[in-house]
Amino acid sequence: MAEIERKEQERQDKLQELHRKNEEIRKEWIASLVAAQDKPWNVWSATKLKYETDWAPQLAPLSWDLLLHKAAAAGDVAGIHHYLYQHPDRLGEKDNFGYTALHTAIEATEADAAVVLIEYTLQHPEAAMLLDARSNERRTALHLTVVHDEVRVCQKLLEAKANGTVYL
Repeated sequence: MAEIERKEQERQDKLQELHRKNEEIRKEWIASLVAAQDKPWNVWSATKLKYETDWAPQLAPLSWDLLLHKAAAAGDVAGIHHYLYQHPDRLGEKDNFGYTALHTAIEATEADAAVVLIEYTLQHPEAAMLLDARSNERRTALHLTVVHDEVRVCQKLLEAKANGTVYL
């Protein structure tokens, strides 16, 4: 019996150590986002600046409130889960281009992050309308998957019944 208790205690100790390490990593991630908040966030530079160089010499930095966008752009799936657990009401936040975090993940070609955001949206029916959210350029997440050739994300959006209507 003592052997079973000892093994259980070892398992609990390992689990606590893993949680402690995860929390340290999370704190480092948050600190890096805080340090980077004053720098331009040029995830979109390859695509957006091609169209906007005439009137937007540089992209505006993301605000502190858009941590979900930063996690999506970095492909930080654990960060997305952590953030949505703490702030589920911020899933629909848009940046200065009208992008949701889902738009941002697709634009950054972070398919895993995009799939996590789609699955989260499907689990919360009140957020389902975000699958069809439009950017300032009237692009949906589905449009961006086609532009960036993100087949897996496109399939996931179609399974989720995302609207593919194109508005000119």
